Amino acid sequence: MIYLRRQQSGAGGEEIAEVLRSAWRRLWRKQLLFLYPFVLAVLNSIAFLAIYTAMGGPVRWEAFAHANFSRWLYIHEHLDDLTRSFSALAIAALLGVAMCAAAAMIRAPFFRAIVGLGYPIAPRSRTETLRLALLYLVTYTLTLIIPYSIPGEGIAFQVAGLATLVIALVLIFSDYVVVFEDLGPWQAIKRSAVLLRAGWIPVLLLFATALLLWQIIYTIYGNYYDQANGVFALFPLSRLLVQSLVTTILDVVLIFTYDHLRKI
Repeated sequence: MIYLRRQQSGAGGEEIAEVLRSAWRRLWRKQLLFLYPFVLAVLNSIAFLAIYTAMGGPVRWEAFAHANFSRWLYIHEHLDDLTRSFSALAIAALLGVAMCAAAAMIRAPFFRAIVGLGYPIAPRSRTETLRLALLYLVTYTLTLIIPYSIPGEGIAFQVAGLATLVIALVLIFSDYVVVFEDLGPWQAIKRSAVLLRAGWIPVLLLFATALLLWQIIYTIYGNYYDQANGVFALFPLSRLLVQSLVTTILDVVLIFTYDHLRKI
């Protein structure tokens, strides 16, 4: 059961405000929560490095830093290089599955650390890890692999981008459901859709805010990559750190929003 103090007589905006205050208090007491997503971000960069070199990318720091900054656009632009090489495709597929498992093993304890008093360092069970990994495999396939497999020319890629946003919105609570309600991937997706329907207005506002934050971060760092002659070694690391902090804040607010919606 997620610990959440709320005013019994509160309603509407007061309850939402209490949810946000509770989220902030929990985050303030656990300043190191960002280490969970930070570790996952570092692992993602290492996995991309393996794919990047397998695709024949130039083994230079600046070249890799630029490619890693917008890794999915890089893969989209070099999709022919990936599909023509069986070894590169096999490495990408193997690492994709491995990163889904890593995400499950890191994010499940991360969720519990947000709502509990301690810092769990391992998933609760193999079943939970398998369920969450399968959910992430489905999520990444629908929101990343399929859209970026479509040629960039034409309207199909634009339509796929819009569809990706809708899918991401429907799945917004699904991994929380797997962890806190002990459901399988398909049941978690359906449950997430039900919760979204129950509170679609605040969830849509949070979703739009998250997109805006990511766009701001991408624009700020993108300007540096576009204008810099070289890439300072710690700069990509700072981007991972900023993204990890934002991820932590968003997950804290979304988990408490999820808890609020499932109890009304």
